[in-house]
Amino acid sequence: MQLLANPRGNYHFLSGIDPYSCGVVADPSHEVVHATLQAPLPWRDGFELIDAHLAAAGRGREALCGIQLRSPEPFTMAGFIEFNRGYIDLLKSWGLYMGDLNPLARTNVAPEGFPPEVVSLQAFSYTAPAEDDAPLTFVVAGAGELREAALDEDTIVRKGELGPDAMREKARHVAAIMEERLVGLGAGWDQVTTTDVYTVHLLEGLLEDAVLPTVGVAARRGLCWIPSRPPIRESAIEMDHRGTRTEITREHERHDGASGGGYGAGIRILSRPQQMMLPSVRSPQVLRPPADTAVNGPSGPDPWPSWLAPQQTTLPSVRSPHMWKLPTVTALSAERGGSFRPRGSAPQQSTVPLARSPHEWTEPAETVLKYPSGASLCR
Repeated sequence: MQLLANPRGNYHFLSGIDPYSCGVVADPSHEVVHATLQAPLPWRDGFELIDAHLAAAGRGREALCGIQLRSPEPFTMAGFIEFNRGYIDLLKSWGLYMGDLNPLARTNVAPEGFPPEVVSLQAFSYTAPAEDDAPLTFVVAGAGELREAALDEDTIVRKGELGPDAMREKARHVAAIMEERLVGLGAGWDQVTTTDVYTVHLLEGLLEDAVLPTVGVAARRGLCWIPSRPPIRESAIEMDHRGTRTEITREHERHDGASGGGYGAGIRILSRPQQMMLPSVRSPQVLRPPADTAVNGPSGPDPWPSWLAPQQTTLPSVRSPHMWKLPTVTALSAERGGSFRPRGSAPQQSTVPLARSPHEWTEPAETVLKYPSGASLCR
């Protein structure tokens, strides 16, 4: 492997084989941005999305430096080579090849659950300007348990074996390839932010015994196990990893037109990760003081209304409080020995009117009556 410059794309790459390089690292004052599609797209449509995304970001096609593909199922070796011919032709039509060398890193696996109907784009990476002291960012291409950098099924480690010992040997071999490529890019495990492991044969203790001893401190960020198969049928495990600081999720919407469709202005960028929040049944209100209002009041300074608190909606209560006041002291006739005070009444809510009601007694006016001569009567 050689670390070669791609000045048009603002990155260096490790030489690999025709379908892909072994990894890429951003040049100074640049970073690798990793974009994951919210849902896979057929890979040729995916490249249309990439083209629109790069244009919107002010980057040319040459900034594309990494591809992640998902296949319906693993290929035969002959089928894999045939697929790669069409893939390589597209890259060359974009002007991405450097002579006979493919600078783009790539991972291609077949998901065990919910695979796509056709080979599809899952994610892509590209370079973008960054500050002068930006940290090192990179992508290491996926690798399976092949002993040589060639598409030859006879070089598969422990071909056809899936027992515990065979799987551990395969996993150790793949982890060693990851480390070799990482060092070749001038990076270390402490700079790795994502480590992916692709296999459907995750035996007990496999990662602990065969992978963790190699990845070392990168394990602090976790290992991402993705139940998938490598792109070649006879292969059983694959890994890739990257060190990035900017990761985005792309939501895409297809626009069918007379030309057969395409991906353009409807593409939106979503930051990752995303959460979902249901709207609250309560909404905050802004407290605004009421307008100043002059009111008539007693002599002295003009009174002003107090500030009102925010109002929502309050249903009237079916009960209303009342202040309890002691009744006035009333002297009552009592048995010999003095007078007594009645106990205070408890608060009353509902009072049934009495059949009789008290009235104030008013002394009648004096009246002059006729009476016999010689006498008078006053009442």
